Parts: sequence; structure tokens; C-alpha cells
Amino acid sequence: MITVTQDSEFMTNLLAANPVPAGQRFVAFRDKDANPAVFALGQDSVLNLIINQNGRPSRVDFGALCKFVGKILAFEVQQNLDNSLSIVVATDAGNKLSSIYILHNVVPADLLTIQPTSVLSAGSSYPLVYEIFLSNFTQAVGNTSFPMIFLALAPPGAITQSSQLGYLNIASADTGGFSFSLNTSWRLATDPVSIVSVAFGTCPLGSGAFVLYTASDGNHLQFCTFGGTGFVSEMTCPNGAVSIDSYINPTTTYTEILVGGDVVTQFNYRQYCIGSGIGTPIVTGDTALGIKTIHASQSEGIITMWYTTITNAVHYYTAPLASISSGQLIPLLDDGQGDQISTMLAAKEPDGELMVDTLLAADGAGNLTMLQCASDTGIWQTVPFYAPSDANNMEVPSFTLRFKATSDDPTQPVADCQLHIISSGAVQVLANGSSATIDKEGKWYTADPFGVVSVIISTSDMSSFTFQVDQFQAAGGSPVAVQVAVLNPNSKLNEKLAFIKTKDDLLNAKTQTGDPLIAPGSVSPEDAEQAASMINQLNTNQMLHGQPGMPLKRVHNKPKMYNPMGKRPKILAGRVGGNSPEEISDFLDRLTETSWYDPWGVFNWCYEKAKQATSWVIQKIDQAIDLVIEIAGTIYKFVLDGVEAVGKAISWVFQKITVGLQKLIDFIGFLFSWGDILDTSDSIVAFINSGLSYAQDQIAGLKAQEQQFMQNLRNAVNNRQAPETVAAGSEAKDGEETDGMDATKNSVGYNWASYQVTYGGMAQNSSINSASDAPLMALKDGTTLQDIWNDISTIFQTLYHYITAIGQDVSDLFTPSTTSSDAFNRLKLDLINAAVDTTQNVLDLLIDALSLVLTQFKDLGNKSIQIPIFTALWNSIAGGRDFTVFNAFSLLLAIPITLLYKVIKGAAPPSLKGMDKTTFASYVNGSLTDNEDEDLGLGITRSQIKIIGLGVAITALRLETDFRLISWLTNKIKGAAAETIDTGLIFFGTAMLIVGWPVSGQKDMPMRYIVWALDCSNVIALATGRFVGWKTGTPRSTTAPAVATWGVMTSIPTFLLKVIINVDSDPDASLLARHITEDTFGMIKAWLNGVSEVVEDAKVKAIAKGAGYVCVAVQVIMKFVDFYLAADDAFSLIVEVDGRHKKYFVEVTVDGRGEVLPSPPAALLGYEED
Repeated sequence: MITVTQDSEFMTNLLAANPVPAGQRFVAFRDKDANPAVFALGQDSVLNLIINQNGRPSRVDFGALCKFVGKILAFEVQQNLDNSLSIVVATDAGNKLSSIYILHNVVPADLLTIQPTSVLSAGSSYPLVYEIFLSNFTQAVGNTSFPMIFLALAPPGAITQSSQLGYLNIASADTGGFSFSLNTSWRLATDPVSIVSVAFGTCPLGSGAFVLYTASDGNHLQFCTFGGTGFVSEMTCPNGAVSIDSYINPTTTYTEILVGGDVVTQFNYRQYCIGSGIGTPIVTGDTALGIKTIHASQSEGIITMWYTTITNAVHYYTAPLASISSGQLIPLLDDGQGDQISTMLAAKEPDGELMVDTLLAADGAGNLTMLQCASDTGIWQTVPFYAPSDANNMEVPSFTLRFKATSDDPTQPVADCQLHIISSGAVQVLANGSSATIDKEGKWYTADPFGVVSVIISTSDMSSFTFQVDQFQAAGGSPVAVQVAVLNPNSKLNEKLAFIKTKDDLLNAKTQTGDPLIAPGSVSPEDAEQAASMINQLNTNQMLHGQPGMPLKRVHNKPKMYNPMGKRPKILAGRVGGNSPEEISDFLDRLTETSWYDPWGVFNWCYEKAKQATSWVIQKIDQAIDLVIEIAGTIYKFVLDGVEAVGKAISWVFQKITVGLQKLIDFIGFLFSWGDILDTSDSIVAFINSGLSYAQDQIAGLKAQEQQFMQNLRNAVNNRQAPETVAAGSEAKDGEETDGMDATKNSVGYNWASYQVTYGGMAQNSSINSASDAPLMALKDGTTLQDIWNDISTIFQTLYHYITAIGQDVSDLFTPSTTSSDAFNRLKLDLINAAVDTTQNVLDLLIDALSLVLTQFKDLGNKSIQIPIFTALWNSIAGGRDFTVFNAFSLLLAIPITLLYKVIKGAAPPSLKGMDKTTFASYVNGSLTDNEDEDLGLGITRSQIKIIGLGVAITALRLETDFRLISWLTNKIKGAAAETIDTGLIFFGTAMLIVGWPVSGQKDMPMRYIVWALDCSNVIALATGRFVGWKTGTPRSTTAPAVATWGVMTSIPTFLLKVIINVDSDPDASLLARHITEDTFGMIKAWLNGVSEVVEDAKVKAIAKGAGYVCVAVQVIMKFVDFYLAADDAFSLIVEVDGRHKKYFVEVTVDGRGEVLPSPPAALLGYEED
């Protein structure tokens, strides 16, 4: 059976990115997957190409890629109907001359692999070029089609004569190829004072240019053909004309022109080919539109016009080409938000009807923002548009979702499976780090090796679509239907808003950081009362639409008839002007009128204008509920027929009372407590450093203990005993795990650091300052770490045949029915002897390596590190402290540990920041207790160290696997990023050693030390191989087989010794069984890792890796439960009954920050007696 665990959070997420400056000019186009891409000419004259590579954005210096010579002066890009691109670039050739380069019919998929030989050079003798224009039609030159290329030879606004605008004549050259020449012989009918705007067109009289220019007697609009008789026709110039654009009428195949001024005017070819032709007004307003620039695009029989205004607002108008005057004008961006805009990019789903419109605009800061609108919803949504960054983060308000598949069917493994996810409306997302779209038809998304698909959906308000997984497909398998509940991300917000009923609830509300939700005095009591009433009713309505068990409801945006029966609405909440009876009556009269309306196209603009609304109500007509807003005398109506629509209405009400998006996240979203996380990170660093310092003091005496160590090991192995038979298969569960534990383990917040490690850019762009520059350490006799590695790796390689033998039946190694006895029975005498004898052979070498590795590792730990996401995050929370290796990996551990501890305890983890090697020594020798009055003056107790240690054990295990996965997926990763991955693996291994140091006072201490020493030897082998690998240029994939082989060998005595230790130490049968299961998994995981690294057969490797992920997942579950059980005292009740004490364990509900919620009631988990 396939099950899917899911979670969502309303939060500010982070992308390793920089915003993209609009620069001097930008042009947007569709890439091979119909995603937006951009050419942008920066103020530094670099032509950047921002385009997705494998679903991830990349930024490329396109001029350098094409080897253009000289500073780039101007460029133009035009996308043709077949999606190919025409690109023309002008560069500075010196001596006030320009070079022209042409790329024609370039497929977007080939842009990043352009060969300079494919670039046409049109010469370097042109006057300085300031602008380039391309026609939307082509001219044939031989068998090649080119657009007409127009060059402006003076700056915009400074063109005063026709000769300052020239077009390129392109002809076939006698010697092959093409010849190019500049033609400036065409003329306007009258000399211009300045040329304002240019567009191109073709008609029965030929191809030519439309020119809007100013002459001494005012504005003129002319059409001039090129070549031949040089036909010139002047139209009647519309009032206020400032910008023109053209499009091809698909019926006539001739150009039609749009003129933006006081209104938008259309001229067809009959109107512009006759003298003084008068155009047809298409878009008008009560006052002049105030157009600054106009753009037009066409797709699927639809014409869309976009225009900016003199106040830098953006409006758009869409209509069928067959009835262009029947469209609707929609305000989209408010004043100041649209300084520059792209043409509208329209993309249709290849196998469906969905259309997605995209607009890029330069915001007030000069950076590009992207808005998208899908045809199924008609809702404009803000989508991040960015370029990758190694050093900076971009904050993205989002709904973050997590879907995790699990399977109890061995024929349906979840590793690298696919989940088919559908949404109530189409939305652009990041799915496991790659750009994608989720829509109403659904798409397949590839999960990670743990069966997880994580989705980030940027948002500009607190409204989310709903989602559902309806199919599962194992890697290489066939789709199967699954029954999974609808995920409604709005539901968590409903719970947190339920308390708002009155104005006092709003005015007295605090954010999670303790700030007032509403600044005192910024909202009147009357507005607060109406807002509280609206929020309460809307929240209740949204819960009804999204209650559990309801099917996924798909959003449909079709023109709707408002109030078809002309009924008088009922106002449920809100205010109308001053709320006088006369105003309300007049308002209701206006709302009684029947009309057609586009319900959501204008919402984005109304949201930005919320503070200017004079009337805002919830109304009801029959069973229909609407949000009604009046701004500047115009009424806008929004039908509230689903959770998404109601969420937008709630967002609008909050915006009206000055509570914006970020404040809403602070109020009801998920927040990381970065101060507590930083303290926990410092505690982990102190823990690790104190353990390393203590370890260095112990090295000197190790050589003298070698003989006794080996004797104890051989005795223990010879006295081995079969473990109790317990389930240890791929479907093993932890009987102690509760639903609450499972929910936390699979939550968005707990897994956030792991997600960012995997998909945030670490594999591509991380580095450690001078990691491999330090010389390899050497012993006093001159033996270097490389000498030691050469010796031990040679010994390890002689054992590969054992691993190959294990790999021959890898499919049977870890199955649903595997038990501890199965694992024990695989330990044949020759394998056990090989493990013990090899330990004897390499023990002296490993002790020598230990002292060198410790010194080198501590030195490495203080070097600065660069990790996408986390370096910028550290710089924002750490008050200027250096981001060192130890700080970095401790931060990765601290994020989930802090969240987990706060969920259980309702408070931040204990601080270990004062811990040093003296404290550590007191901890491991048993003199440190849990009595705060007897803490030896250290201010740290034994339990505090234990709880941090358990947290490190859980998170280090999972992060270690993430790091191995990155290394595998990046195919023999090398360079600076490889050093970061290696260091992380060494750090997590070291961290688990230090937190697992045997503590005095337990039974079987000699055997516990042997187990610990064997674990230590694995970390030493890994560190030795990688430190040497850095100096010799050897990748981890080359040293990993030897290290993994040693891991297999040490797992055998480790398992045998742990069986004895557990039998001696665990009088409780259930606890003994649990520990045996954990130990069995530990050995099986080591064997699977060995097979995946040593065996060459690709199928065997894949089986071993897949089973290894399952093994790790079960180990994490069990360690997760260990942490909960160790931390349960915070929520326990001690009761004395008949002279005996009972401790009752309860489960409580907490929010994302670990705060205990008042409901539902605590659940009894169990009890224990003293």
C-alpha cells in the first residue's frame, strides 16, 4: 500500500539568488520549455542572458559567450512564430564606429552552446548605434529569412532627421555568405524635430516603417515603404500620441498599427495607406489614459495590449482579434511599479488548453519582477525572477509544501519514484529545486531517494490553491492510483485566525515576535470592528470550503454574469463610505444592477490600492458570497466560491488595515527562531571542540593499549551470541512512534535545512577557503598521512572480494521479512576472522593517522566557508562573526534540533556554550550529574549534554546521507564543492563519535570502548582518504570503495559486541528488541553502502543505494523516537498512587515555533512506575 504524508507552511523561504536588474534595457522571450527568459543590458554594458538550465536559473555573459568585440552599445531580440530568435547586437568598434553582429533563427535550447562561428558579422564601419529595431515580418535572402533591421544613429529623443534612421540591406555575396550595407536614403514627408517611436509593417504596397515624430507643426504619423518608389502616407495623428506598436492580422496577413496616447487607436492597412486616414479608437477612458509606452502581442486569435502610464502604472487590454473593440481594460500594477515592461509572453500547454500569460516589469528599485496569469484562474500571481548567487539570499514569501510517499509493497519502492500532483489552479512552483508548473490536469514530479517532493510556491498574499497526490509511480514501474486527502495549506491559517471576532482582538493582537499586529493609532476603532467582523466571517467561510474530506475543487475563470436576477444584495459585514443609511441604500442600488465581469483580473491592482478604498463589504445574493470594493468611484466585485478566493479576500482586508504580507507571516505563519538556533549552533560547536580537545589528550596512551584492545575484541567475538529474533526489514516500524512524532519528522520546518542542503546550490557553488592548501601533517619519523593512506587502502582493497560476494545476493540482503537472525546468520566464520584480522593489521596505522587527522581537522574547522543559502543566512543572524567550517555544519544541525526540541519542550534547547574539555571529561567519567546544585560550577548538567547529543545523532545521520547523495548525483564531484561535501561527511561522522563517547558507569565498558573505537576508525579512514585526495586530486569516488569496505568490516564486530552489550544492559524486553533492531540496521546499512561503492554492476549499485535509503529512513525514525523519549519530562505528570510514583507521558499540540496550543486536549501516551 502506498501512503503519502503531507505538510505545508506559510513562511518566508530563501533562495540563493540576486534580483535581476533591468539595466539599460531588457527583452523577455520564451525558452524551450516556454518559461520566461531575459536578455538584459546592464549599466556596465554587459549583455546578460538569464535562462533556466535543467529547471534552475543561470546567468551568462552572452557577449563573452559569442565573443563579441567591443563594449555593447545596443541590442534587439525578436521571437518568431516558430519560437526561434533573431538577435542583433551593436558594439563599439572605436573611432566612433560600430560593429554589427547577427544571430538568426537561433533555437532557445541552443543559446548556452552558441558557437562564435555561427554569429554573422555585418562589419565594423557603421556610425555609432544607439537603438536597434526589428520587423515582425521577414525578407528572404537566398534561402535565408531575416527580419528587417533598423539602426538608430542618434540617442532616443535626439533623432532629428531621417538619415539618422537606417536599415541594413542584406544580399547574397558572390563569394558565398551575405553582404551588408547601411541604407539611410529613405525620407519622411517632412523633416522631424525628433522621432518619438518606430514600428514596422507590411501591406499590399510593400514593407516599411511607421514613424511617430514631432515636427515644427506638431506630431505626425507616417508610413514609409523601403526601396522602389518610396511610398509615403501620412495618417491623422491621434491626440497625445507617444508610442506605437504593430501586429499582423492573421486574416489579411497585413500589419495593423496601435497608437498609444489619450486613447489607444487602431489603424488597419486601408486606414494607413490613404492620406489623412483616421484610425478607430479601441481603448478609451473617462479621462486621457496617459500612456507612456505601448506593447502588443498576439496568440491563438487573441490580441493583448500592455501599456505603461506617465505615472509608471501598468494596464492591459485583451480581446479577440475578430472583435478587437470588445475587450476589457484591466489595471495591473499601481503607480511606480512599471517603469519598464516586457512584451506579454503567452505560452500554451502542449497537451491541453491552459494558457499562461507572463509580464516582466522593472520595479521601483530597478529590478525585474514577474507576474503570471493562467487562463484557468485569471488570477495574476507574483513569481520570483532571479539570477543565482553564491553569496546572497532572496527572501520569498511562500507556501511551502512537502509530500512524502511510503510503501509497504517491496515491488513499489519509493526511492526516486514519481508523484502525480494536481492543483485547484495552475501555479508556477519550485519542485525539488526545479522550476515547474502544477495545474488542474496534474503533472508527474520526481521524488528524492526518500520519496519526497518539496514544493515552494511564491505568494503575494495569504491565499493558496489546494493540492492532491492522486497517482504514484515507482522508478521503472507503472502508475497506480492512490487515495490521498486534499492538502489545504489555508487550514493552518484558519486555526490561527479563529480567535479574531472583535476590534479588540485585532487591535491587541501581537505577532509571534511580540510586536503589535497593528501600529497603535494607525487604524480607527470603527475600521477595526468592521475588519474583525469580515475576517471572522471570511475565515469561517474558508473553513467550510476547505473542510477535511472534501474533494479537490478546480478553479474556473470564465466571464461571469453578476446578479443575473437583479436581486438586492444583503451586506454581511464591512462599511460603505461613512456608513450612513443614504450611502448604504445608494450603494445597494448600484449592486443590484446585472453585469458581466472578469472576477479576478483586477484583484492585484485593488490589493495595492486597498488603503484608497472608500467602501468594502461582504455581500450575499442567494447563496453567492462576494467581496465588493469601491475605489475612486468604481466598484469591483469578487466572487468567493473557493478557499483560494476567500483567502484573497482575507488578505485584502488585512491590507486595508495596514497589515501587509510580511506582517501576516510574522502573525500566523511559520517562523524560525534564529536567535535560539544560533545559540544551539554555538552549543554544538562547543560540544565538538571540547570532545576534540579531550580526544587529543587521550592519544598518547593508545599505542600501549593496542594489545589489550585486540584481546578484548577477540574474546568478545569468540563469545558471540545470537541475538533475539526481531523484525529488521525494510518495512520495520517503531512501536513507540506516535502520530505527533511522525508529523514533526515529516514537517516542512524540520526538513528545511536538509532541503536547502540538497537543492540550495551546495553541490555547485560551495567552497572552503584554502581547504587543500595546508600541507599534509607528518609524524615525528617523517611518515605522512599519504604514506598511511597508501598502506591502509592497499590492505582494504584485498577485502573487495567479500563485498562483491555480498553484492551477489543484494536483493535478499534487506527485504520486508529480514530479521536480526537473518543478519547474524550471514556472519560466516571466514568473514568474522577477516574483520578481526584486518583490524589487527591496520590498528597501528589508524592510531598514527588519528593524531594527524585530529590536528588537520581542527585546523580545517576554523577556516571560512561559503555555502549558498547558509553563508548569507549566517551573516544576517550572527552579528558579524566569521562563518567557519565548524559554525557552518553546526548551523545545519542546529536548525532541525532547535525546532524539534521546541516542539517537545516548548522552549529553546539548553545552552552548552561554556563547555570545554574539562566539562567533557566530567561528563564521560561520570562525575557530572543532573543535579544543578552539583554541576561542578560548570552550569551544565549531564542531561543537557545528552539531549543535545541525541539531537545531533538524529540530524547528523540524515545530513550525512544528504551529503553522500549530493556526491553520488554530481558524478565524481571535484574541486571546491567536493571539498565542502567531504568536510561535511567528516564533520558529521566526528560529531556522532563525540556525542556517542562511552560514559562511565555503564555495564560492559571495555566492549563499549571497542565499539566506539571501531566507529572512530571509520571516520579516520574517511578523513585520511579525503585529506590525501585533496592534495593528489583524487575524487571521493576513487577513495570511497576502500573506506566503504572498511565500514563493512568494522560493522561485523560492532554488531556482535552490541548484541552482548544490549542483553546485559536492557532488562526490559521491548527495549532490548528495539536496540537489536537498531543495531541490525546499522550493520545492514554499512553492507549496502559497501556494495554501492565497490560493485561495478549498475543494477546492483542501484538496488543497494535504494535499500540504503530505506535503511537510513528507519534508523532516523528510531533515533527520532529516542529523542522524544529522552525529552519527555517537560510534558509529564508525576502522581503518587498507593505509595508508588507514576509518570504519565502526554502529547500536546504546538505551533510551528514550538509554542503549546490550548487545544485539542493533551493525549495520554503511556506511563511508567518507579
